[in-house]
Amino acid sequence: MNTRNPVPTLLFAAALTGCAFSGGQVGTLPPPQRPDEAGTLTIYRDGSLIGIFGTMHVSLDQTDLYRLGMNQSYSMRLTPGHYFLNYSIGLNDCGGVVNVQPRQTLRLRLTPDCMMDPD
Repeated sequence: MNTRNPVPTLLFAAALTGCAFSGGQVGTLPPPQRPDEAGTLTIYRDGSLIGIFGTMHVSLDQTDLYRLGMNQSYSMRLTPGHYFLNYSIGLNDCGGVVNVQPRQTLRLRLTPDCMMDPD
């Protein structure tokens, strides 16, 4: 009879799953130049199983900002203007221009297949 110890397999699966749910801030942006006119950009990653084993790395105008795990979001206050939002997960490198209007709250869902869907 061949019996295998399931503990190493379970530990490996837990470690991989932990990557999908871990995230956090890795950089900061300067404060808005005109705080009374600043808009708010909120980015979030839903619980899609696509890319489950990795965090989503997010940058704005080439400044690394955040790693998003599953079901995580991040908000930032920005001076009105155009910004290049870039994010990557696995082999997918995605990005696009985001236009932040004065006193606007903009919410974007970032998907592993390179879609930035407004909410």
